[in-house]
Amino acid sequence: MFIAATSADATPQKIDGLYVNTFGSSSDPTLIFVHGGPGYHSWDFELTTAPTLAQAGYHVVVYDQRGQGRSDATGTDVFNYRQYADDLALIIRTLDLKDPVLLGHSHGGPIAIKFDQLYPGIAKKIALVAAPINFWGSLRSLLDNCSRYHQLKGNQQKVTELAYVYYGIFLQRDLPADQLPGYVSAAFSYAFQCELYSTSNPTQEESTLRALLRDNPVQGTLSGQMTAVGGFLQNDNYIKFDGVDHVAINREHFCGIYGDEDGLFTPLELALIQNALQQPNEPSRFTTIAGASHAVYIDQQTAFVAALHNTCGLTPNKD
Repeated sequence: MFIAATSADATPQKIDGLYVNTFGSSSDPTLIFVHGGPGYHSWDFELTTAPTLAQAGYHVVVYDQRGQGRSDATGTDVFNYRQYADDLALIIRTLDLKDPVLLGHSHGGPIAIKFDQLYPGIAKKIALVAAPINFWGSLRSLLDNCSRYHQLKGNQQKVTELAYVYYGIFLQRDLPADQLPGYVSAAFSYAFQCELYSTSNPTQEESTLRALLRDNPVQGTLSGQMTAVGGFLQNDNYIKFDGVDHVAINREHFCGIYGDEDGLFTPLELALIQNALQQPNEPSRFTTIAGASHAVYIDQQTAFVAALHNTCGLTPNKD
């Protein structure tokens, strides 16, 4: 059951092959959700969170990136930051969106940062939501956290397997290019096995939203699941993305919302992000939400919505 499309405030459409859905009134402040991946889609946010934000007084736009999710299938050449920035610009132009705020979740954060570099002044603000700004460091953090998880459980075999993945990604200088996608995919597969994206004590709110997702899986054939990682590695080697300097220089234009149980980050990596977003004695532009992991907008939705106001300074239209 595709319940988001049944909402009176939801308007799904295709823009140049891109799946796009909007919620709420276009006269309200616009939020554009930029989903993670590569090889994913926006359904979890669209189902659980977009209607909530629309009811709160925001105009919410969700879309599946080119060649991914419910957008049209494509060749691998489209998986690059230039194309994805151009696609965001196309959506903004086609829908005539004024001063949009980008919510860049996970890999959507680097996409939003690259958009800001290529199209300066278009986005009013960029909220980094559980987003790596130095992907190389966050990938190391993931493997470090996962190895610690298995070490505490006494599973040395899994730690050894992770060491092979670590060696393949970071140390093997003669690794054939066509083997890198397998190592990267393995790293993120291990992250799920290690429960790095799970909360230790789910709230009733999270359990209800997870049940909603479970009962309403995304419909149709999804594109890019097997091709997006390899395409992005070939075209842009996205795991080497580093947006630290751009965020630090333009920090008043950014804010960060992260979960304190997100296994993609070590405390050191979170400190790096916080330092990029705010200097001493500056207003807070960074927050960690207790009891939230990677899908912070599901794990602690009420706190996430509050952080958009308290940390990012966003104000919905409550009229």
